[in-house]
Amino acid sequence: MRVSLGLVSMLRMGTGSLLPLLALILVTCPSLAEASTCDIIDQNRGGGPAQLSIDSFRDGSYTKFMKSIDPFRSIDFEKSSEISLELAQFAPEGFTGCEVLVRSALGENYDQFFVIFYRGNLVTFLYLGVARLENGWAVIQAKFSSNFEEVYLLVK
Repeated sequence: MRVSLGLVSMLRMGTGSLLPLLALILVTCPSLAEASTCDIIDQNRGGGPAQLSIDSFRDGSYTKFMKSIDPFRSIDFEKSSEISLELAQFAPEGFTGCEVLVRSALGENYDQFFVIFYRGNLVTFLYLGVARLENGWAVIQAKFSSNFEEVYLLVK
């Protein structure tokens, strides 16, 4: 799927209001038209770990977010702190709203979530891959960027 350069440019520049941006995303990607709020009603499967990650990202609790997406502590502490600091500089107060644009199960043991976050003209996207492991569900893949296409490429 190709996203128009106008959409990508708008996201990078942060121009225009959020409402036209959301409308453009839904027109460009009709499969996203059934978006829900950031509240994941079904906490079964991957919903619980995804909700924790989404809430902490939205609220600007970036250290908590980094811990939620790295349950095995595979990211070096310094690198995790560096990413948290960069996120805090990008959106120090977190975001005022978000929408889960895609939520789907890819088999019995893997769920994916594609989320848009916004605060005024500031927009960013998050992809979460959540897998059922030996001890329950955990986020095993995450990517965030203000570039729609870069994050949407992970959605299957």
